[in-house]
Formats: sequence, C-alpha cells, structure tokens
Amino acid sequence: MLPQSERAQALLSQWQSLAATLEASGGLAGDTFPAGLEAVGADAAPSTLELLEAVAECSGPLAALMAMRGPGTGPAIAALPGMRRHTDPGEEQCLRLAAVAVGLGRRTVALAVAEARARGDRPSGLPDAPPHWLLADAATDVDAARLLVLHATGPDAPAVLLAAASAAVRAADVAQRLNEASDDQDGSATIERLARQARALLSVVGGEDALRRRAADALLA
Repeated sequence: MLPQSERAQALLSQWQSLAATLEASGGLAGDTFPAGLEAVGADAAPSTLELLEAVAECSGPLAALMAMRGPGTGPAIAALPGMRRHTDPGEEQCLRLAAVAVGLGRRTVALAVAEARARGDRPSGLPDAPPHWLLADAATDVDAARLLVLHATGPDAPAVLLAAASAAVRAADVAQRLNEASDDQDGSATIERLARQARALLSVVGGEDALRRRAADALLA
C-alpha cells in the first residue's frame, strides 16, 4: 500500500481528515479547492496513485479534485461537487482518476462485505439465496483494476481508466443487489453515492466512448 514515508503519512492523515469532514458536511461546494492540494505529485508515480486511492476510500470528490489538480472548464459534475468536466485530460490525469476509481471500488466492496457479515450472510448454494459469488467477482475485478493502474504506461491510461471506473460501478451494482433484501437504508444510500461518483469519473473525461476512442488510437498508433 502507501509507502511508509513521513511525507506520505502526513499527507494521507491530512487529507483523510479533510475527506471525513467533507463527507460529514455533504461534500465540496461550488469551486471550493482545498488548501495544500497542489502538494500532490504532478506525475502518476505509484506513491501518488496509492495516495489518491487511499483518499478516495474516504471521499471521492476530494480525491477527484486531487487527481485533476484544480478546477477545469465546462459544466460542473453533479456527483462530484467542485469537479468540472475536462474535455482533453492528459494521460497522467487519466491514471490518477483511475486510482480514484479503484479507491471507490475498494470502499464499496469493503462496505458490502461488512454488511453481509453483519447480517450473517453466508453462501448456501440454495437457488433462492443471494448470489454471493458476484461479490467475490467484484472484489477480483477491483483488485485487477488496481494492478492495471499501478503498472500502466501512459498510452494505456484511457483504457485503464475505463476498466477501473467500470469495475467500481459493477462493484456498486453488486452491493446494491445484495443489499436489496435488507433494511439497511444508510448502507444502501452510501453505496448509491459511491456508484454515482464512479460513474461521474467517466463524465469528467467526456464519457466511455471518448475513452474508448483514445484507447483505440493508442493501440493503432
């Protein structure tokens, strides 16, 4: 996970605290831009990606702002308060957003697992039992996306962002499906918010089709 350097730990502690405050207060408003955000490395080094992933597990909007390093142009993205659409993000920005998607996916899977354990759910094999294998698949997809993010090169960035955001969305869909039989409205609301944030990451860069075109261009170059 995160390198155990003093700087990394200090940054993580600072932004996790800010993320928790933002989550409790409903998120970022308008063009609010947290002080000290520029301290995030401008590159897409593993340490930066792991930092973004860890912050995303606390607050998707804050991590997305960190990934893009400031407000851009275009209409605001509703599910990521303070975030605006970027029509032509660079490869490193795509990789940083992919790390944010991984963080959202990991948080979703962790929440779904915790709720299943709290309910005493266990795979029974019965035809009408909840399909817990879907949760295992979702966890595998998110972990696979994490490996792609950490080992990707620049030209791979659009395809990696698409894979990571899709894995996060699928994880949220699975969590919602498994949660349908329970009365945990708070948990369902949190999972729904995570799903909106994961989908919004794709909107930030112009949608799935734009990423697919860029991925194809890189492949055929």
